[in-house]
Amino acid sequence: MVRVWSIVKALFASCLAASLCLLAVMAVNVMTAPALSADMAIPVSAAAMAALGYFGLYILVGVLLLGAVPAIPFIVMAECFRLRSILIYLAAASLISIIAFAVFRWAVHFQPSTRVFSIFPIPWTYVVCGWVAGAVYWRLAGRHAGERREPLK
Repeated sequence: MVRVWSIVKALFASCLAASLCLLAVMAVNVMTAPALSADMAIPVSAAAMAALGYFGLYILVGVLLLGAVPAIPFIVMAECFRLRSILIYLAAASLISIIAFAVFRWAVHFQPSTRVFSIFPIPWTYVVCGWVAGAVYWRLAGRHAGERREPLK
């Protein structure tokens, strides 16, 4: 039971790290993007940064749904076969992030626009955030995959 709890904590921590990575990349892209409209009362970057802060929780929920759910079969397989290499976790997280992007694109009927989505480079952002999530999960739980622990006394 202790191992299951550490896996759940690591899964949530990796999703939080991926969400923060996604928000950081979006913030950098927003701050460096040219103004979308010249007649706005406040700078676009300030308005976009406020929107990023407001929708951060929604991004976390989206990452949990699109990232944690597909990761569960891999986590079970890694525990059963005692897979402990960080490269396996990074590759699996990359694959899961690409699947999450495909599901996201299908779910919202994603139509790239030069005005709105130019500040958010989607595919590589997802892959890099997947690498961050995979590294965090490996650090917290993947290094000890398949180990049996003694019960607490």
